[in-house]
Amino acid sequence: MLDAVRAAFPASPATALHVERFSPPPVVGGRAFRLVLARSGAVLDVPADRTALDVVREVRPDVAYSCRQGFCGTCRVGEHLLCTDRPAGDRLVLDL
Repeated sequence: MLDAVRAAFPASPATALHVERFSPPPVVGGRAFRLVLARSGAVLDVPADRTALDVVREVRPDVAYSCRQGFCGTCRVGEHLLCTDRPAGDRLVLDL
């Protein structure tokens, strides 16, 4: 869609169009933790170098997310973002 808008937008200094694409930052200095999906009772181990979203999608491919397409906040479960957040402790329980 962004490519179509850029192609249709007049290219002149007076009508400059600013477009950004982003993705979540890579996990650096992460720590492994256990993720509990409360509704199903599934217990998942999230390695230090992966996101909770990556691990959750292996068992719940239908979980909503769009952060990798440039829309932040769509992977929010309660107060947590699955693509970036890590728990303060060794375990995180989500309402999934």
